[in-house]
Amino acid sequence: IALPSGDARDVEAAVLVCHGVQPSVLSLRDLTEEGVQAGADADARARRRRSVGAEDDPAASLTALRRGEVDIFADVPRGYVRDELTRLGASRRYQAWVLSPPRFDVLLLNADTALGADAGVRAALTMTLGPAGDDARVPVDLTAPRMLDLDGLRADFEGAMDARWLARGGPVAASTRAARAGEAGARLDAAGWPLDERGVRRRDAGALRVVLTWDGAGGRASSHAANVRAAWRMLGVNSSVATAPWSYISTLFSRGDYVAGLARLRTGELADLYPLLHRAGTRNVTRVSDLQLDVALESYREATVRAGREEARAAVAARLAALRVMHVLDRPLEVLIASTRLADLIFVDDLPKLDRLRLRGG
Repeated sequence: IALPSGDARDVEAAVLVCHGVQPSVLSLRDLTEEGVQAGADADARARRRRSVGAEDDPAASLTALRRGEVDIFADVPRGYVRDELTRLGASRRYQAWVLSPPRFDVLLLNADTALGADAGVRAALTMTLGPAGDDARVPVDLTAPRMLDLDGLRADFEGAMDARWLARGGPVAASTRAARAGEAGARLDAAGWPLDERGVRRRDAGALRVVLTWDGAGGRASSHAANVRAAWRMLGVNSSVATAPWSYISTLFSRGDYVAGLARLRTGELADLYPLLHRAGTRNVTRVSDLQLDVALESYREATVRAGREEARAAVAARLAALRVMHVLDRPLEVLIASTRLADLIFVDDLPKLDRLRLRGG
């Protein structure tokens, strides 16, 4: 199994828990009965027969995959996907999926502050954020792994490829960006924050200013912070940052001593989000208090069949989309290529379940 070297994964947990990079982890692993460690009870002898390796060179990983030295290449870099999956004979050699593991880089908005209590302001601060082609702006996993038709990709790549993956690579259209900014500005106007002659949102008490709290890490976290502040600046919203080590930032989140913050939320497809989102939840960091959301969260816990849980989870997602207290800035959307020597891959949280890997005929 080949993994990009920059993608730090927990091999002891059967590569089903991704620690990723900053923003830091706000973990729900201990909040769900099923958790995300499926496969942790794998037979020790079978586990020894599997190996997971990091590789700096994607081309070398693909070469090893073609030679049969590697059976799974996870998170194939975008620039290699088209060429590899449209090669002559690819459908005989490979099977491939588009995956979206439930790891979310999120903007948290504290609903228990003077600014965050206004739903219109929360909507305005989030509607211009996020990449193109991804309408799932709430941290609820509603998507299943999609197996790709490799013969279809060779005949018509754009027509057969996952539309989310295609759109992910492009910028937000200027017309879309302008429409979102116009709606956001209208919401701020309605909330009593008009633009002054200098293009700053202001009312009698002073200018609108949002303090963004995060751990100051580089890489993806720094990029998110810069993008969020730039989007707010375009709306006439001033912002400043408050940075500290994650251990202290997480304490501020737990106490509700922040207005806006960045974190990474790692969940699972069966995650119980009650502790994080219910008004009585022990980790309700956004201080959200909404009857419809509470009912949906309680329904999830009370459901006795999978269909009931999925219906409740969809209701949670719909209500979160309206409340805008936890907005997804980014989540993984990746392609995994596996050898056709492997039979019946099983995915848990959009990652292959290692204790069930087997070769065809084995």
